[in-house]
Amino acid sequence: MKNLKQIFNYSFPILVAVIGFSSSIVSLFIDLNMKVSIRWVIFLIVISLTLICALGKYIFELLKKQSKPAMENPISCMKANEMGNDEVIFLIRNNENFKYNIFVAGYGKRNQLDTLLFVGFVENAQEKMLQIRVNTWVQEVDLFDLQGNIKQEILSSIEIRPVIPKQAIDFLTNNGGY
Repeated sequence: MKNLKQIFNYSFPILVAVIGFSSSIVSLFIDLNMKVSIRWVIFLIVISLTLICALGKYIFELLKKQSKPAMENPISCMKANEMGNDEVIFLIRNNENFKYNIFVAGYGKRNQLDTLLFVGFVENAQEKMLQIRVNTWVQEVDLFDLQGNIKQEILSSIEIRPVIPKQAIDFLTNNGGY
């Protein structure tokens, strides 16, 4: 991908140099005073190659700006023992869909169905990572074994999305969530 970027960044000056060189070679070997002037043919080739390079660069820039998916899988998690609360904090990769302090929902895969597990918010946004603090568990999950280690198979099945479903809003309103 980097090589393609370098090619497109330097393509216009190289194109101009190649066209200048080829037109000088053509003018040496071909009679330029013919009825259908070769200059028009060269001019049309130059214009078409310039348009092709410009469109190629534009398409390359569009492909480079593909958006990230509106979900992330947690990399790690830990318990935050603040004032007797055993809240869980998930660590995910930074994603443009997750903004600071927005509410997020965590889903688990069970029998290939998404099940709402928790509602949380983006607590800390760093350059490459985000911290998601869980506010309310809709369904309890045993993330930690008896020694306090993370169960990786459960952690890898969790998906965090930057949207709150109506089900979670109803749950928070009826159960006094914050």
